[in-house]
Amino acid sequence: MVKKTGFYIVNILSGSRIVLSAIFLFLYLDPSVFFQKVSLFFLIIIFTSDLLDGWLARRWNVTSKLGYILDGVGDRASYIACILGICTRFQLPLLICYLIIIRDVMLYALRAIFPKWDIKIEKTRGMTKSYAILLKLIFTFFFLCSYIEIFKIYYINPAKLLLIINITKPLIYIYLLFSYYSLWNITQAYMASDQNDFGKNSNKTWQKGS
Repeated sequence: MVKKTGFYIVNILSGSRIVLSAIFLFLYLDPSVFFQKVSLFFLIIIFTSDLLDGWLARRWNVTSKLGYILDGVGDRASYIACILGICTRFQLPLLICYLIIIRDVMLYALRAIFPKWDIKIEKTRGMTKSYAILLKLIFTFFFLCSYIEIFKIYYINPAKLLLIINITKPLIYIYLLFSYYSLWNITQAYMASDQNDFGKNSNKTWQKGS
């Protein structure tokens, strides 16, 4: 009974990010300063649930395929909401937004093509972690700047804050280049492993025929 409850709690945490991300994006981009302030509350819940669901699933031993899918979709929902929010608020080109999102679509397509990707991903874990860390740093910086502006917490001159934002905007372009570089490396790792599997299977078939 306790395990079943834990299963529901973890899946609700993962699935809730899909809805919460949409609410966050609506509030964050609303012209009302009050709604923009409220969006911070939802952003904190989204990232807290992302930290908790995986940890609780392992602690309570309630990992499942459904939970894995919900966690992945929830992560993508929050990721897309953050990208759309940052690109819109900081007036970044929509093409950048499109290229960042389509990269994830391409990654999921690769996972569909290579059914053993969950085993092969061990070879690309370092690249994946580096990508995730860079993404979180960019999110942290831009959201920190935007909420300083929203809450009027000006420890530095607003003009200087705007200058810092404009200077650091190229971080998005660096992140974009790195994201596609990591995608290329992951693709190569999947293809190499797939060819090795194919070669092994071919040798086994030949030996049986002999």
